[in-house]
Amino acid sequence: MKRWIAVLFFAFGLGMSVFVWAAIRATEIEQESAEAAALAFSSAKAPFSTSQPIVRQNGSGDMIRRTVPESDEQEKARHLHILAFEIEKERLSRTRVPLWFLSLKERPLRFLLARTGADLAELDLSVDELRAVGPRLVFDEAELSGSRVLIWTE
Repeated sequence: MKRWIAVLFFAFGLGMSVFVWAAIRATEIEQESAEAAALAFSSAKAPFSTSQPIVRQNGSGDMIRRTVPESDEQEKARHLHILAFEIEKERLSRTRVPLWFLSLKERPLRFLLARTGADLAELDLSVDELRAVGPRLVFDEAELSGSRVLIWTE
């Protein structure tokens, strides 16, 4: 019995280690000026220049979700991207996570992504919904301070 408990703890520890390693590798954090960050946001948003985000934040901070039909294209979304800029720290975070990985470890990944400034729980979108709508702009919000978050699928 003690042997099985040790094996289970080892397997759990190994699984968490692999998860933490993969999640940390998925996020790059760099010191950037506001101008460099603006260029990164323009470049990332260019493919979605004519579309509206699925989720937006109203003046009181509530998230408003738009109904979006499933993608007409055969292509389903495969990755979630998050680009976040914190003006006070001049910190630009880039995250790219495969949706299959997000579906396996959604809760712990949301916790780790919090360091980018993005709270996926507030968007109230499931991985299956993100996959079904195909490549889309999910969220684009800029604060008066100059901080910004852009989330999209590809």
